[in-house]
Amino acid sequence: MASDPTTLRKRENTRARLLDAAEEIMITKGIGAARIDDVVRAAGFSRGAFYSNYSSMDALMIDLINSRSERITARATEAFDAIDGQPNVDAVMRAIETFRPEAQRMNIMAMEFDLYRMRHPEFAKELGTKSLGEHSTLDSFIQGLAARLLERMGRRPTIPIPTISRLLGVFYMDSLIDRSGAGDDATPFMRTVIEAVLVAFSQPVSPGDACTAGVRNGDSSCPADDLASLLTSFGPVATPPDPRSASGARPGTTPLPRGPGAEGETGPAGTGPQSSDETKAATESSAARASGDETSAT
Repeated sequence: MASDPTTLRKRENTRARLLDAAEEIMITKGIGAARIDDVVRAAGFSRGAFYSNYSSMDALMIDLINSRSERITARATEAFDAIDGQPNVDAVMRAIETFRPEAQRMNIMAMEFDLYRMRHPEFAKELGTKSLGEHSTLDSFIQGLAARLLERMGRRPTIPIPTISRLLGVFYMDSLIDRSGAGDDATPFMRTVIEAVLVAFSQPVSPGDACTAGVRNGDSSCPADDLASLLTSFGPVATPPDPRSASGARPGTTPLPRGPGAEGETGPAGTGPQSSDETKAATESSAARASGDETSAT
């Protein structure tokens, strides 16, 4: 009987081995080069075993993408749920590292699948909403993760959570591509992205906590005006080297005076930044007026 436990376990084992074989072929050869004979040979089965589980290679690939999406979602959920207390960037980065190898493989398969759909419009049309399976699963997970992280940090989003999750997802997938071949460490990049996105597009649940946490959040009453201060609420982080010179000006620019009311920052009546020539002229004019006043006084 089809419902017999032994039969069900055997069928599930066959399916798992077919999926494992298909995954390896998709990653090494690409979905366009994958053939049923390659899959059954790698899995150690006959074509009959294949057709008892799948009607076509396309059906197998759809099942592969969706099953791997569910797997990595479960792994990531477990990793983030294990974070104790209020999460910070270090804890988030450690959690991400635990499933990075699976994420890299998933990213390759997702790109292969997307390219296949783009090159075969009839395939995408036939699939309909099924083709969104892996994206809807991962998108839903990232949205839920971003919402939970912000809640545990005592912050609320200032833009829709789906937008935040899409930003995080795009940058994360990009970091996987950079690291998968060149051997570059994408951790600093992802740290900056997580800090910037989660903090820049959220604010403390309690408005009074904004400045005490050292986070500006667009509030002019809060003194923080650089990235390091913006990210203070996450705890100590490594600040990237400042490309500016010792005077504080970026290379190739004239240093501007700092401080309240400095003429070098804004022109008269808020007309905007003055050039160095304008600043020099204003200084000479002021000196001339002062000299004239002293002459009159005598």
